[in-house]
Amino acid sequence: MPFRTLLAVQAEARPEHYRTAEAFRERVFAPLEPLSGTPAPRPAAFPELFGLPLLLHLDGGLAPKALLLDPLLPWRRARRAYGVFLEVMAEAARAFGAYLLAGSLLSPPYEDYPVEAFYVSEEELARGRFSRTPFFQNLALFFNPKGRLLAQVPKMELTPPERWLRRGRFGPHLVETEAGKVGILICLDGFYERHLARLDALGAEIL
Repeated sequence: MPFRTLLAVQAEARPEHYRTAEAFRERVFAPLEPLSGTPAPRPAAFPELFGLPLLLHLDGGLAPKALLLDPLLPWRRARRAYGVFLEVMAEAARAFGAYLLAGSLLSPPYEDYPVEAFYVSEEELARGRFSRTPFFQNLALFFNPKGRLLAQVPKMELTPPERWLRRGRFGPHLVETEAGKVGILICLDGFYERHLARLDALGAEIL
């Protein structure tokens, strides 16, 4: 069955929405309320970098002086922000029965099951989550209505302020769902004809 309802979220970001996991949950759930009672299947999409303020403000915020004491702090904060982002968005997808494109955040991509990798700490193995790479990317997460993460989609075309990030490669940008094939491009990616043509050739029905 094709998609019958589509919700695109445009949200203002305020620091107070990102200081705790509960505040972020409230911020995510509120704009999804219009989905209640609408025909399924229903996709909803948050904007690019919707999750970025978690990296900056979660659990007290990022103090520049703290970086001098703990050079690994950005990675520790990214792991925490990714976890909150993942859990809240998965819960929202289940609650509203939606295919949810959760916007994006800046983070290394993570795995939630044991695989062989060079960058694996004992703490990460114990918790079942570790990064595929230490490099940050602009990542969009896509969930099905059961809250399962279907894809981590990296941005491929970076703006000048993003050049410190790892550029993504084409691959997870087409996701097959029960409602059809979904193509996912992040912001600038959608202005490149080669990416649009590739998704079209692969049968994307919604972008």
